[in-house]
Amino acid sequence: MKVNLAFLRGFYGGLSGEEKLTSPLTIVGDENSITLTKGEGFDEWLADDTKIVLHDDTETTYTDQNQEMLRRIVMGWLHGEEFNP
Repeated sequence: MKVNLAFLRGFYGGLSGEEKLTSPLTIVGDENSITLTKGEGFDEWLADDTKIVLHDDTETTYTDQNQEMLRRIVMGWLHGEEFNP
């Protein structure tokens, strides 16, 4: 299993002026190791309580959804399963 993901903060085309699209967390790994790297804006990304609606019409926050994705990625990696968003 290989993993190479970047979590982003911001919206493509929605940035103005000095703002830039950043990657507050990247995950790179293979069957034997996984590396999580905090980037610029990590703390804000992890604490983003903006509400979102999921495909099944349930409401959550970016923080909860990001933590759920991290849990799925790491647990999948531990069990040798490919991550399927």
